[in-house]
Amino acid sequence: MSNAPIYLHLATLTAPKTSLNAQGEIVYAILKDEASTEVFFTLLENQGGSGYFGREIIPFANIEACLNGVDLKQTIPAKRFLKAFTASRSVNNGGFLCACLRHQGLLKPAPESPQQHVIGDDWAAWKAKMLETQSDKVYITPDAEKPAKAEPASSKASDKKEKKQAKAKKEVAIPVGTEGDGNVDPA
Repeated sequence: MSNAPIYLHLATLTAPKTSLNAQGEIVYAILKDEASTEVFFTLLENQGGSGYFGREIIPFANIEACLNGVDLKQTIPAKRFLKAFTASRSVNNGGFLCACLRHQGLLKPAPESPQQHVIGDDWAAWKAKMLETQSDKVYITPDAEKPAKAEPASSKASDKKEKKQAKAKKEVAIPVGTEGDGNVDPA
């Protein structure tokens, strides 16, 4: 029997990145636990970019804790949210999470510096709304221990060649018309 927590899937959404020079969007999911006591975020995909990020399940409490001791009338940098991640240490995590929080209205762009953030909507009300959201869809976690990597726009030719060779080794060609006779030599 597994002791892995069970998460209920509330939504999978796509948020625009917050950096002025960033391209693409961040795909993320909002989850909750079975008892409806905690909300979670998880980053799923970096569309249109090549940056690493962590796929771990982030409790909303970890995100809220990032603001402890912060003057909420001041701007908040994305790096403030790096502490929400416990397994992955990618420098992109904070910015990508901020994109998700902005998408939910929890953060807004700072008027004097759009790459910085200010507090948006009521976090407690948002959390309560998420916990009230009904779902019977169980979220199956991907490998959360390894950081996710989007495929770079231009990778080394040798990397592509190695991947192609590795894939070719896994595939066995079977001549047409001999699929079921048992006399095919896959070598």
